[in-house]
Amino acid sequence: VALLDRPEQHPHWADVARYLENSASPGAGEALLNLALEGQIEEARLTALRLLARVVDPPSATVVKLLPILHADGPLASAAFSAAAQEGQSRAARLEKETKFAAAKSAADAAAKAKDWNKAIAEYQAALKVYPQKTDVQALLKSARESAHKDAVQKALAKAYAYEKAYQWREARDAYNETL
Repeated sequence: VALLDRPEQHPHWADVARYLENSASPGAGEALLNLALEGQIEEARLTALRLLARVVDPPSATVVKLLPILHADGPLASAAFSAAAQEGQSRAARLEKETKFAAAKSAADAAAKAKDWNKAIAEYQAALKVYPQKTDVQALLKSARESAHKDAVQKALAKAYAYEKAYQWREARDAYNETL
C-alpha cells in the first residue's frame, strides 16, 4: 500500500492494485483508508478509495472517516461512496457469519447439555463450517463424539446383559458386538 503514495512507483500501481484486489487475506483495509484520507497524491488517494471498495477487510470506521470526502463532492466522492458501501456489505456479511456461528454453537451447547449427542455433533460441525479455526469448538466436537460413543457402548452393554438374563445368547452376542 505504501507504494501507492510514492510518485516514483506510479508504473507499479496497477500491479499493486491487482494484487490487493485478488488477495483474500485481510490486512490492507486500514492502510488504504489512511492513504485515502492522508495521501499527498490525489491519484493515489483515488486508487486507495477504489481498492478500499474491493478489499476483504474495510475498517469498521470507514463511513465515518470518509464523511468529509463524501460531503466535498469532488472527484474522490464517487470512489468514497463505493468504499463506504463495501464497508457496509462487509459488516453485514461479518454479522451474518457471526450470527450463523453463534446459533449453531448455542444449539450444539444445548444439545450437549441434554445429552443429544447426534444433534450436538451436527451443530458443532455446522459451527466449524463457519469458523473452522475455532479450537474450542473443535475440542467440544471431539468431546461430543467421545460421549456419543461412550453412551452407545453403555446402551449396547445394558442390552447384552438383559439378553443374558433371559438366556438369549445369540442376541447377547450381537449386542456385545455392537460395542466393538
